[in-house]
Amino acid sequence: MIIKVFGAVVVVFLLLALFVGGAQPQAVGLFEPPMDKVVHSFYYAFITQCLGRLIGLRLSLSIFLALSISIADEVHQLYLPGRSADILDLIADGFGITLSALIIRLSSRV
Repeated sequence: MIIKVFGAVVVVFLLLALFVGGAQPQAVGLFEPPMDKVVHSFYYAFITQCLGRLIGLRLSLSIFLALSISIADEVHQLYLPGRSADILDLIADGFGITLSALIIRLSSRV
């Protein structure tokens, strides 16, 4: 139970960092290409791990929620000064989610 609560707190913190922190002017250009794609991949891999492992959601639901968050973040960026939606960010997010899902799947078989 404690792990699930901790996981939920971590996910809420990650979402606040993404949507509130990402809306701040200093977030524009925080990571230069191509490092920004690496950060996207790791961030969404971590979100997927938190949803699946810490909170204990089914893998399919973890993937769906992580992808939904990724899409919502890109749409959110359309409305922020100096930011824009980027299909390559979505691809990087999807890569991180997929890698994380594979890790969860493979480690659950052991």
